[in-house]
Amino acid sequence: MRDAVLAADVLPLVVSNITPTAPHSLLKSCMFCIINLCRGKPGPKFGSILPALKGVTQVLMMDDSDLIEDAATSLYFISDGGGPRIAYTLATGILPRLVKLLAHPKVKISTHVPVSYTHLTLPTNREV
Repeated sequence: MRDAVLAADVLPLVVSNITPTAPHSLLKSCMFCIINLCRGKPGPKFGSILPALKGVTQVLMMDDSDLIEDAATSLYFISDGGGPRIAYTLATGILPRLVKLLAHPKVKISTHVPVSYTHLTLPTNREV
């Protein structure tokens, strides 16, 4: 089902709703959708979830801790798998924000962000 939804090119439409002025409930729904479209084993083809990076990085720059938690979870799924996934994620320039979020006082953020950070900064078994 996930792959059929991604093949219908729904993700760009979801991401287009992520704006600084969007209501919290809409942003929360968008992040819920992105998380579910990016997760699973085997993971979705990277090209089909690439549009999510724009929305996830926008949300990570916001100050809402619930949304940041969801965005960090999404980033984990997007960057899982190494190679181009990591390169494209790093190209967004999000790493400094992740470093800042490592000290976030909310426990769920301070546990979700390090996992995404680790994906982006440590080599995979294939790279060692």
